[in-house]
Amino acid sequence: QWQFIFNFQARRAHCAQLLKKAEQFLETAGWCLSQGKHSVCVDNLFSACELISKAQLIARHMLSTEAGNHKAIAQRINQQRKMGNVPSDFVDLFNRLQNARPQERYEAGPTPGLQIDGAAIELARKELENVRNRVRPKIAVNE
Repeated sequence: QWQFIFNFQARRAHCAQLLKKAEQFLETAGWCLSQGKHSVCVDNLFSACELISKAQLIARHMLSTEAGNHKAIAQRINQQRKMGNVPSDFVDLFNRLQNARPQERYEAGPTPGLQIDGAAIELARKELENVRNRVRPKIAVNE
């Protein structure tokens, strides 16, 4: 018996590279959190979540590989959440980080009410693994 499997997701190798970068930002965010560097943690965690989102959108043909602006990624990842394709808690984290990033990066004080902890890092890591598993080539072997 033969089986043919075709994965319609686009640009999986490109997505894998984006996820590799996202993992580096995520590791840095975790280290910054452990060192009490809140603003740098927020900036790096946002970068990780944005790269995870971008990889997911490219794989689903919802974003071109050339599209790289924050607004396009944010709009489309929120659309995907409304359609039930992306976990709401991940998109909520993405949105909170996107809103807080300018204050954390460019202003003197922290963003009021923004709490980032190990659970936020773990949530991003979980979504990274989910997307990585979706874009990873799968080979079926019959015995």
